[in-house]
Amino acid sequence: RAGCQNHTVEEWRKYSKQEIAEMDGRKALKFYPRLLDIIDFYIGKGERPDWLTSKEYADEVTG
Repeated sequence: RAGCQNHTVEEWRKYSKQEIAEMDGRKALKFYPRLLDIIDFYIGKGERPDWLTSKEYADEVTG
């Protein structure tokens, strides 16, 4: 559970950029990698969407 969103670990790991943005805009996009870090800490390292490492994503959340 993050904020008012309640999903399985598998669902959290597979969301598209658009789906995360629809949750709470840029704020959610910035928090999403941290959420995955928290999940990794407790559950173990897992897959992450490819869009998290894109230049477009980096540009969007920084500025």
